[in-house]
Amino acid sequence: MPGVASARVLLVEDDRDDTRLVTDLLSESKRTRFIIDTVESAKDAQDKVKRNRYDVVLLDYRLPDMTGMQFMTWMADNHFRVPIVLITSHGDTRLQAEALEAGVCEYLEKGTFNAEILERTLMYAIGLHDRQTRSTDAGGVGLLIQELVGLTRESVTAQTKMAHEMAELRSDLKEDVGQLQSSIDGLKVHADKQKDEILKEVTKGTWQRFRDMLEWVVTHPWASIVIILMLALLVTLLVLLLNVIDTEKLQHLKGAVGFLGQGASDVQSG
Repeated sequence: MPGVASARVLLVEDDRDDTRLVTDLLSESKRTRFIIDTVESAKDAQDKVKRNRYDVVLLDYRLPDMTGMQFMTWMADNHFRVPIVLITSHGDTRLQAEALEAGVCEYLEKGTFNAEILERTLMYAIGLHDRQTRSTDAGGVGLLIQELVGLTRESVTAQTKMAHEMAELRSDLKEDVGQLQSSIDGLKVHADKQKDEILKEVTKGTWQRFRDMLEWVVTHPWASIVIILMLALLVTLLVLLLNVIDTEKLQHLKGAVGFLGQGASDVQSG
């Protein structure tokens, strides 16, 4: 990329998903071409630092073989003066203050930064380190570097604050969605309960009416007998009616057959 600055980054991260995320974010940069080496342990990072020159180290605080603070101590004891940006998994203010006192240029919390914040943070760390190591007697150049670092720091702070607010907003939204889902589940349970109660009431009412009818039959035996006789008479009338209908159909069928037979006889005699 002609006309684009380049910076060599050592990324020390044991979580491969986080490594992939950071490298993807840095690849989106249009102002700086980041050349990235990745390792998963502090020991491998030590070997890399011994053999190569890096503009900045992006360091995860929790590593399988030592903490980020221990790695920074090793760097200082062995006189490797490379700016370090620490990556933490939570906003521990005590840890952040301890890291700044130990000489870390900046820190980032996982899940709160995007490509813009990450790029600006790394460039701020490089610029700050350059300001601290280079003589500022060069007049305008020193002032320009100092101003650039200050502006970048303010930008990083503002964008990090915005990222925190967005993370809190997403958390609140997730909580509201959870509460809404709980309310919906509660309404469903209440509706199912009401349905069961209505069904129970209907069944209870039907059974009560059946019991009332039985009690009425027991307390009014003669009326019950009359009703039973009337039902029996009605059934008998229906049976007789069906028989009459069937007889009429048979008579019509018999007449039709006789008519056809008579017609056949006439044909033969003719």
